[in-house]
Amino acid sequence: MLNVQPSSNHSVRGQSPSTETAQSNVLQLDLALVDLCHHCPVAGASVIQFCAPEKEEGVLAGFSDAQGHINQDVMSPHLRILAQGYTPKDLSVKSTGKQDTVEMQALAEGAYSGHLPHKKRAIWAPDQRNGAFFEFTADGLMRKAQSLASLMKTPFQCYSMQHGSHWNGLSTPPAGSSEWYQLQTAELDFPITWKASTERQGLSLFKFPETGLMIARSAANPNLEVRHTIIA
Repeated sequence: MLNVQPSSNHSVRGQSPSTETAQSNVLQLDLALVDLCHHCPVAGASVIQFCAPEKEEGVLAGFSDAQGHINQDVMSPHLRILAQGYTPKDLSVKSTGKQDTVEMQALAEGAYSGHLPHKKRAIWAPDQRNGAFFEFTADGLMRKAQSLASLMKTPFQCYSMQHGSHWNGLSTPPAGSSEWYQLQTAELDFPITWKASTERQGLSLFKFPETGLMIARSAANPNLEVRHTIIA
């Protein structure tokens, strides 16, 4: 768990008991969001608070600043961090008084942009329309279906798409790196529960060798490989 400092709990004359109780529950967040893969802060991230674990609806509490800092009051210790180009991150915080660092995991940029400039959402169609259609967004949402029409009706999930290992500068660099990214998915409700090996028999490995081209492969069967082109 991360740590936050509770705000002062002094009562004010004339306040109702409910107001005093609300004040006593206010937490002062002091977080720093960082991207250790690209060695930079994560600015402009949204902070969503949930009234309790296992709730689907959250409330916007604020944003990280240009240095990736979040320093503000929240009414709930249950938080979700959303940032363009990063996997959604769920936190449950408690109080002590020091700033905490939160590492954000960068998504594969090719998934949501096809390496096209300024693109934040991509729909991928399989060659000859034979196979699954995929949609990925820069907000960490994805969906898939067997046709474009059904894709548009399919609910979104959270997703993570990262290399199996990357160098964060804190240890010896890996001896080698794969060009394949591994897909993991999770339902939207809080807290996120990642599926450790999403559809191992299906398409769970991805790479983006050219602009507007995606190749998907089965982790269990390397011979199962499908080319996708970006259509939107």
